[in-house]
Amino acid sequence: MGPKEKHCIDIHEKAEAVGITSPVVIDSSLLKMMTPNPYLASIGVSLEERIENLLGLVKANLHTGKDSERVEKKDYLPFMVLKGPLVKEEFLSVIVNVETKGEDRTVITLSPADNGDCGECAV
Repeated sequence: MGPKEKHCIDIHEKAEAVGITSPVVIDSSLLKMMTPNPYLASIGVSLEERIENLLGLVKANLHTGKDSERVEKKDYLPFMVLKGPLVKEEFLSVIVNVETKGEDRTVITLSPADNGDCGECAV
């Protein structure tokens, strides 16, 4: 049995806003895990804010080589999310997969570590 097909969402515009120049896609199951419950949403916690925070961590942890070098790697990044209504925190382990697609294109895929291998997302 091969790897499960993943449904990924392109978030390159949000990534560009925090200074990531490569295309970024995020697994829909990770988005679901990051989505605040109704209580947290009612007090102002938003999925957009969480995505921005995660992308900031990704950018801070990207290791870029010289312009002519390709850097391909898979990292695990801890990301804390608040669960409510009581103050309870949960760490998500996020796979940050940086890979070259084609000749000139580096793509970053974000997926939950508990989903097994980060798999392939069509970009």
